[in-house]
Amino acid sequence: MGKWRNAVLVFFGVLILTLVGVGVYLDRGLPDVGGVQDFRPDGSLQMQAADGTVIYNKGSGPQARATAAQIPKVLREATIASEDRRFYEHNGVDLAGIGRAVVNNFRQGELAEGGSTITQQLARILFLNRDKNLSRKFQEALLALKIEQTYSKDEILVFYLNYSYFGAGAYGVADASRVYFNKSVNDINLSEAALLIGVLPAPSVYSPLNNLELARKRRDVVLNKMVRAGFLKETEAKQSMAQQPRYRFNRARWTANSYFTSYVEGLLPSLVGRDVLEQGGLVVMTTLDAEAQAIAQKTLSARVKSFRRVSQGALVSLDPTTGAIRALVGGVDFTQSQFNRATQARRQPGSAFKTFVYLTALEQGYAPTRVYVDRPLAMNGYSPKNSDGRFLGPLNLMEALAKSRNPVAVELLLDVGIAQTIATCRRLGITTDLRPDATLALGSSEVQLLEFTSAYGVLANGGIRVAPVAVLRVQNRQGRVIYEAKPSSEVVVDPQVSWMMTQMLRRVVTHGTGRAARVSFQAAGKTGTSDRGRDLLFVGYTPRLVTGVWLGNDDEAPTGGSSSLAAQVWGQFMRQVGQPSPDFKEPPDLNSERKGQILASVQGETTSVSRPRRESTAIGELPAPAVEEPSEEPLVLADPAPPSDDQPLVLPEPELPSSVPELSPSAPDCYDPVVKAQDRRCRNRKN
Repeated sequence: MGKWRNAVLVFFGVLILTLVGVGVYLDRGLPDVGGVQDFRPDGSLQMQAADGTVIYNKGSGPQARATAAQIPKVLREATIASEDRRFYEHNGVDLAGIGRAVVNNFRQGELAEGGSTITQQLARILFLNRDKNLSRKFQEALLALKIEQTYSKDEILVFYLNYSYFGAGAYGVADASRVYFNKSVNDINLSEAALLIGVLPAPSVYSPLNNLELARKRRDVVLNKMVRAGFLKETEAKQSMAQQPRYRFNRARWTANSYFTSYVEGLLPSLVGRDVLEQGGLVVMTTLDAEAQAIAQKTLSARVKSFRRVSQGALVSLDPTTGAIRALVGGVDFTQSQFNRATQARRQPGSAFKTFVYLTALEQGYAPTRVYVDRPLAMNGYSPKNSDGRFLGPLNLMEALAKSRNPVAVELLLDVGIAQTIATCRRLGITTDLRPDATLALGSSEVQLLEFTSAYGVLANGGIRVAPVAVLRVQNRQGRVIYEAKPSSEVVVDPQVSWMMTQMLRRVVTHGTGRAARVSFQAAGKTGTSDRGRDLLFVGYTPRLVTGVWLGNDDEAPTGGSSSLAAQVWGQFMRQVGQPSPDFKEPPDLNSERKGQILASVQGETTSVSRPRRESTAIGELPAPAVEEPSEEPLVLADPAPPSDDQPLVLPEPELPSSVPELSPSAPDCYDPVVKAQDRRCRNRKN
């Protein structure tokens, strides 16, 4: 008898030593459980908007996390009843549960049941794989013991509910509540709580998005378990079972941010390195205004869908003083096309490019009152025409820009110099190739919308260039900042010249081709339409926001429209996000002569008539353009006209400040389509 007792003692002693040895061996490679609350899995990437809102999550982890106060009692009880009834009684490992699992596994001849507690499941979710082997089970148990020693039971339960996968791409109860019921987790009822917990054993099978009836049956299973655990009366469970789940599936979470987040993800390798990015656990703080982004996506998509011959669009909006990108939309629907037309596409800006020609002229001392004659030109086979087929004769530069007269822009380009104009563009941040010929004035060179919009931001910022910024800083899994943006600013345009250019572009919005963009506050901008309406563009700005809008088709099919459509989108967006906006301020040392030139040009005064340019005076060999002439006049559309509340042309005339009086000509403004249609003098007018 003594021999058997000694043998048993030796056996159990060896077993204990073996288990301790295995435990010590496995423990050496176990991760630290001290940072569970800040856990981010390998390869994960989280992006936040400027206000801290989570706008993107890559990898296994919640978009939003519920706090302990937000998790209702019924959800806690459903979790414990279904997943670990002895949760508050064990220290992380439930020996009784393991015993039951061993018996069941022996009967089935496989590791079909693990007997894992909630704490063990949390350890597996955060640190281990799902392999069913003894080594992993030992590690799971050791980690569970460590977690129980570090955190309270209530904290562990909250971690478990925040990190568990509920199907349909939802990690955590906060995400799941939004996906299945489109409500906050603290608002879910007993039936909804039981349904969510019923999904956990096999989300791909039990998700109501995949099988409504099976999800309902799983809900009833959880309700019965709550009765057996003493959390519910049988009558209460039956009442909930009789209720039909009321789903409000929200599949389109965060999709409005997708074009921006995909753009940021493409930037990260150059900011933090590919190795760091692949390791993951990163949190990226961005410049995005989530509300403005949602408005931009909704506005652009709605307007594009209302015009049959326009299938795509893009919108970029920046803070010109900091370069911060507040909204960036690269298409109508990211789920249909991930090509980012705001950052990847190169399209012709049309007459929106004229701004840089006129800016170069102002820098060379040209006065806005200087007269150019809108007339036929011929140079080496190139004859720029106006979209309306007319020529308006003598115009000062202020009105020539407002009415977007093409011959004037070409002649002005040749006078100030093609090379000089390209140099102006480079200073403002345009890096794409530009055609060194006369067609450059009319926007024949393709540009990127983000870059082009940022160039206009220089004028909005009083001549100071700040490069576009999308990422403010990046933190690694330890919370250490590994990248921080340090935007630099540079004066690239004289502030007085910048102010003059802004006044001329204000005239475009109040009296010219950009009237569809008129808003209740001061704004400046320029329209642009490539031949046959293949590209419809408007870029405009206030002192606080510069926004560019492009509309068109990916296959460059003609739209038959004009840039007024893009201007309408701009106006709708800016009315919602651009207020309150201050007026444009004069530079403190504004030259009285320059201010006088602006006032005189608005009043219609003229000086220094330009010399006629004939074919013999053309500069070099100017090739005939490969594109037709841009169109700035609205063309007849195959689509119905927009509703009256979207017709900016009927808005009351906005007032300019007293320093810039309005022109009150005795003759009608026949350039205005409304006046042209109503005034007989316009119909009888010949040019």
